Amino acid sequence: VGELAAALQSMSGRVDGLVVMSPDVDADVLETNLPPQIPVVLFGTSCPGVASCGIDNAAGAAEMVRHLVRQGHRTIAHL
Repeated sequence: VGELAAALQSMSGRVDGLVVMSPDVDADVLETNLPPQIPVVLFGTSCPGVASCGIDNAAGAAEMVRHLVRQGHRTIAHL
C-alpha cells in the first residue's frame, strides 16, 4: 500500500481524475492520499463509496479464444 499511497500523492494537483487498477486500494488509502474533489474510478476492484468497473476474466478469455479460432488458429495456449 505504501507504493500506491506514494503514487497517489505524486499525482495530487497534477491530474483532473484517476482510474486506479490496484488490488491493494481501499477507501482509507484514497481518502488519506487524495483531495476529495478528484474523481476516482477503480478498475478491477471495488470499495464502498467509490465508482468502479469490474473485469469479467472468464468472458474475456472465452472471447479471446473465439477470436483466435475465427482467425484459423487451432493450437492455443494461455500462460
